[in-house]
Amino acid sequence: MAAVLVCALGLTGCAGGPQTRLRDPNQQVIGQNDINRTQSDLIAEDGQFQWPLDAMPDNWNYNQVDGSSLDTYSIVNALEPTLFSGNADGTVTLNRDYLVSAEVVAADPQVVVYRINPKARWSNGRELSWQDFQAQARALSGRDPGYLVGSTVGYDRISKVEPGTEDHSVRVTFSSRFAEWRGLFAPLYPKELNADPGTFNKGWLNGAPISAGPFRLDTVDGTARTARLVRDEHWWGREAHLASILFKVVDRAARADALASGAIDFYDTNGSVDLVQRARSIPGVVLRQALTPDTYHLTTNAAPGRPLSDQRVRLAVLKAVDRAAITKAETGQLSPEVKPAGNHLFPQGSTNYADHSGQVPFDPEQARRDLEAAGWTPTGDQRTKDGKPLVLDFVVPSGTPSSRDIATLVQQQLATVGVKVVVRTVPTGEFGARYLNVGNFDLTAFRWLQTPYPLSSNAGEYRLNLNDPKDLQQNYGRVGSKEINDLYDSALGELDEAKRIELAQHIDCKLWAIGGEVTLYQLPGAVAVRASVANFGAFGFAQFPIDYTSIGFLK
Repeated sequence: MAAVLVCALGLTGCAGGPQTRLRDPNQQVIGQNDINRTQSDLIAEDGQFQWPLDAMPDNWNYNQVDGSSLDTYSIVNALEPTLFSGNADGTVTLNRDYLVSAEVVAADPQVVVYRINPKARWSNGRELSWQDFQAQARALSGRDPGYLVGSTVGYDRISKVEPGTEDHSVRVTFSSRFAEWRGLFAPLYPKELNADPGTFNKGWLNGAPISAGPFRLDTVDGTARTARLVRDEHWWGREAHLASILFKVVDRAARADALASGAIDFYDTNGSVDLVQRARSIPGVVLRQALTPDTYHLTTNAAPGRPLSDQRVRLAVLKAVDRAAITKAETGQLSPEVKPAGNHLFPQGSTNYADHSGQVPFDPEQARRDLEAAGWTPTGDQRTKDGKPLVLDFVVPSGTPSSRDIATLVQQQLATVGVKVVVRTVPTGEFGARYLNVGNFDLTAFRWLQTPYPLSSNAGEYRLNLNDPKDLQQNYGRVGSKEINDLYDSALGELDEAKRIELAQHIDCKLWAIGGEVTLYQLPGAVAVRASVANFGAFGFAQFPIDYTSIGFLK
């Protein structure tokens, strides 16, 4: 299961006072969420829930490289199977709507047997079967470069998928051990989507024609930029309280007005002072808050020919970035006690969080020395090498002020060491496909929403295919090494949890040392939601996926 890419909204407005500040999240404790948990008999069996999006999906195939956005994730999880569900404490639970059981039955080679719920069916009437598992494992294995995948993690270790000895069972054999096997097939797509590279890459650009969830796709309106899901009358699990969910693109700056007018039913404040203040002023709206694994990063681009392809220059630039100042500027008005995030794999609040950011300390003087050692010497107020100025292109998506805020702060900070930064704003709908995925940037900032699988959800971001530079997956900065790859291989195959965590911490140290990406800060996780909405709000660590059937309006 790949990590989820999130563009983000940030701080605007005046200094915060008591009415602005949120409850400071305890960055050492998880296991809580704030969703107005309500029993079913108090919830109406009707209603349409209106869900704001940043953009319509570039691809409804979440496993395709252009599909791994939060908007796609939010829609697809109401439609397609996920075999395990995340809990508030970071653990996962078997999803019995789709599986009767799943267990490791052999260790060498590792074999996992899944027993499918015999009631589970795709919307085309076909039963979920071992062939769906087989087709997805083949498509995501990385063996056929025609499949443009977001991540091959885990699937690249599967040697065979076959029917089990019992009816409705699947036997998956691994060529090498894979500790986080529960994160595979999330979501699981029908074999029809994974049949060939053409269908995988382009077949689901405009919708999800086959589903197996509590909702099915009813309509997609490209002009209005909406997608409407309705209850699937053939769903075999607990019936959803909601009759429909309407996903709609709403500019983030307009969401408070949209919530006040009844055009949407919630919005994520994303650390915005204005949106927190507005939420508190809207009648019938409450703020729900829980620590969430949602972390802002600063990403560098080390593609050949780019200024930051030189590791010495990357690290020097990052040493001139004041992460604490950025964290204070972006979160201080809401949560003054929030500290910069210091780990790429384990978010603050998770059991294994450890801060390794000391390897790239804020040290402008050292940054100046390192830049000179790399051949970039001062010429006036700017650095040059062989007559060429050091200029970095910081690309930010429009409609996400926090990215713009961070870019402006980085621009000011790097100017003090003679590095010029040009901030370029691009349409949010084009940010992924035309800039991030193709390396059309030097610096950028966005959020990663972590899953319960700290290694496999991040491996696509930080491993680098040294034999095929086109096999990008989610390593948008093109930064990596054989050592990091080998550490991932060892950690992903380590079944002893303590040893696996130790290897993961070693990976994080290497990620800081190589200077591809630095963590900035973790959002406090505040959601403005209509008070009449039940079982929805700040899910914290329990959003992989959320339970769409339990959401509803109070009677």
